[in-house]
Amino acid sequence: LFPSSNRLRRLVSCRVNRAKQNACETSPNCESTSLADLAQDVIQKFRLQAENSNIRLRLEVHGSLPFVYADIGLIDRVLENLISNATQHTGQGDAIKISLTQAADAIELQVRDNGCGISTEELPNIFNRFYQADNRHRSGHGAGLGLAISQKIIQLHHSRIRVTSTINEGTVFSFMLPIADQGTSRPLL
Repeated sequence: LFPSSNRLRRLVSCRVNRAKQNACETSPNCESTSLADLAQDVIQKFRLQAENSNIRLRLEVHGSLPFVYADIGLIDRVLENLISNATQHTGQGDAIKISLTQAADAIELQVRDNGCGISTEELPNIFNRFYQADNRHRSGHGAGLGLAISQKIIQLHHSRIRVTSTINEGTVFSFMLPIADQGTSRPLL
């Protein structure tokens, strides 16, 4: 490699590390918000990309859901990361479904694709920084930080992100956010 290439690689790596560090050190600014509305807004950002790739993208809301107590900007970033990953791992004609379901004192959000799936060998590594699972649909985008950042954001919300996957059948990412108490905008625990 040329010296300028090495210098550029170090600069990009430094900036990516700084961005990740900033995301991980952020304290959530939580408020009462509609997770269904937020999910719909994020889906709209991906609608054209999905249509151009012949991927069906849909939101499924189970019942009339109460508001959650979360940082809108941070959860927006998590949804963007999960949907972006799903589009990269899903082939033409496949589908991505975002579903919201109330579970006791929380709302569960799932991002499900029926793409290529993640092998059991790779699954334990997908939340590691810079790790990129093998993918026949990948177009070379991304730095392998999206899932690591998403995991940290969900941890900042005192929850955890879960994943299940089967090769050639797809992947499901899910997490839960607490329902907001409308009177105090605090989570019901």
